[in-house]
Amino acid sequence: MIGIPDIILLIVLISQISSQDLLSEVEILKRALDEYSSWSFYSNSSEIIRILCPKTNSERQEIWKVYNSKYSEDLIKSLENKLSGAFRTFMVALMLKPADYDAKQLFEAMKGAGTTEEILIEILVTRNNQEIQEIKKVFQNTYNSSLEDAIIGETSGSVQNIFLAMLNIQRDPLNYTNPEEARKLAETLKRSMGIIFPDYDEIYKILLGQNFGQLRLVLDEYEKLNIIHPLTVEKDFHMNFHGYHYKTLKALLRFIRNPAGYFTDIFYKGSGMISTDKDLLIRTIVSRAEVDLPEIVREFKGKYRFLGFFREQFMGELEDAMIAFVESKL
Repeated sequence: MIGIPDIILLIVLISQISSQDLLSEVEILKRALDEYSSWSFYSNSSEIIRILCPKTNSERQEIWKVYNSKYSEDLIKSLENKLSGAFRTFMVALMLKPADYDAKQLFEAMKGAGTTEEILIEILVTRNNQEIQEIKKVFQNTYNSSLEDAIIGETSGSVQNIFLAMLNIQRDPLNYTNPEEARKLAETLKRSMGIIFPDYDEIYKILLGQNFGQLRLVLDEYEKLNIIHPLTVEKDFHMNFHGYHYKTLKALLRFIRNPAGYFTDIFYKGSGMISTDKDLLIRTIVSRAEVDLPEIVREFKGKYRFLGFFREQFMGELEDAMIAFVESKL
């Protein structure tokens, strides 16, 4: 029979082995980066991919810590300096914590002339209460500005209002549903559309405050209110809202109805026979890999079809890295 001292010894031995394996991988990674050349037929990218891509984000953070400590240089900076193109974009994205990555994407979407509202929509629509709060904290600490102030400075009008509302999301964390309450909320939502001016605050309160299960009931009940002339919430929004304000609400409704379906749509949006939006595909796969990737794969009708999609969109080092990353999460 194994006693407590034996268990403690076993834990210590496993920890030592894990530390040795981690150090060994860091040393191999360092050599691979030193030898890497995007112009060489043999670039040693296979070792970089083998070590980093199959890991979880928390495991990559451990590699980052050991690498920084052992070589007195930032692994992320090394990747940025050594790699190039979309391969570099992907590998650097893998090394960032989720909130750090989201904050960086939001900052880059708003810097310079013009704002990429699509990126703000993607992130703000799909993150939960806790994730939004963490993103706000990281943004403040990293860029010495609140995310609210950045959005106020770069957007205006109704789209600014909904972005700010999403930053202060207080969605019900429970999965409790109440059909009768859903019917009442549907009626309130219908009234909030207004005859002349919609009541934005009431609409946001419902869509950003209820849990997704309850909201699906609300959307179903909403359709029942229009028996003579059937109207979904989506159709009503299309008639009442415009521009990026409408696009944000449309994305929110799609995500409420089917989160995995929403991201499947995003993947197809980023693909193309002529050109591929690599940044969009990288951003989406990195952000969902440890959240709901199996559900997204089911929307694609299976693992092999999903992997085939990525093989069609990428080539070379990026294809190898993307496939290794995706396969490890399925």
